[in-house]
Amino acid sequence: MEAGRVEGTSAAAETRTVMDDKYASLIQQNIKTGNFKVAIVGDSIHPDVLGMIESIQSAPHLSFSIFLIELSTHVLDDTQLILCTECYTKQACCIISYQ
Repeated sequence: MEAGRVEGTSAAAETRTVMDDKYASLIQQNIKTGNFKVAIVGDSIHPDVLGMIESIQSAPHLSFSIFLIELSTHVLDDTQLILCTECYTKQACCIISYQ
């Protein structure tokens, strides 16, 4: 058995544990500092919400970002949908197959 390895564990399992611990540590650090991203997703974004988000994000002492994402779907044919997303500053469309 390799030095430092717990008996019965693989190197891959230990790597996952280390990565999970690092990820959890980064999450905790970002929450403590208020450094995070928020995505609000819906089928309709009211114009008043856009103004509220602009107001919140203009505060220099806040270090988080809020993204508004509006989804709309359109039937292409019997097996495909077009999913269009409109983000606060960006727009994209993609085709999704379903059964």
